[in-house]
Amino acid sequence: MKILKITAFVIIGIGLVVFSFTVATYFGLISQAYSIQASTNSDKFSSLGSLLSGTVGTLWSLGSLLLFYVALTMQQDDSKANKKELKETRRIYLQQSRTQDIQRFEHTFFQLLDRQQSIIDSMAYYNMRGRFCFQGLNAEVAIPINFITVSDKISVYEQLFHGNQDNLSNYTRHLQLIMRFIDSANLDNPSLYFDILSAQWSVYEHCIIFYKGLTTDGENLKNYLERYAMLKDLNRGNVTTSGNAMFKEYKPQALENSLILTT
Repeated sequence: MKILKITAFVIIGIGLVVFSFTVATYFGLISQAYSIQASTNSDKFSSLGSLLSGTVGTLWSLGSLLLFYVALTMQQDDSKANKKELKETRRIYLQQSRTQDIQRFEHTFFQLLDRQQSIIDSMAYYNMRGRFCFQGLNAEVAIPINFITVSDKISVYEQLFHGNQDNLSNYTRHLQLIMRFIDSANLDNPSLYFDILSAQWSVYEHCIIFYKGLTTDGENLKNYLERYAMLKDLNRGNVTTSGNAMFKEYKPQALENSLILTT
């Protein structure tokens, strides 16, 4: 519809300009042909010339104005098209840039997971190696003693980590490094990567991480465990505690859907 309107303006404008030019040329030729006539005829031509010059000038101006309007409209359309193209180009660039950022993040993330696995593989607890160490470490706090207070129970967990620094210090530091790396990245769905991280944990590894979050220097770890519900796959029956008191030390979302205590 707009193209038809512009086309009509162009035709009208050009028509007016051509018509004005034709009339002016025709009148000029007639004036030259009769320039030798009497002064009376000359006066008539003069009056006619004034009338035609005014009319032709008006038509010429109107035609020029219509053509100028058409040129301005087409320029505005080109400008809008250019802006739209630039906007689309920017959108594509940002999308590609975002994709590259995620690819770089995931490359580093999986490298960190490999490094964490290497740390676990190097662990040794008596005759146990690798992830089997977590079962032995969990059994270390499985002494059947009924501690009266929560702080008494936490002190047992802290003794576990203090007595096994060679195995657990590097492990827990690197684990929290991975968590900070995920949390600080500009991700649309960081929970996805926290789920991938926690999916690597064995049954008893979950228990050791549960204990660490309750120690005095495990506050940051505990925050991540709660915020991203990282203990939802914890089997409560494998956790060494009397009753449910220790589970209440975590916010409910941390242990959402975890298996119910069986002992």
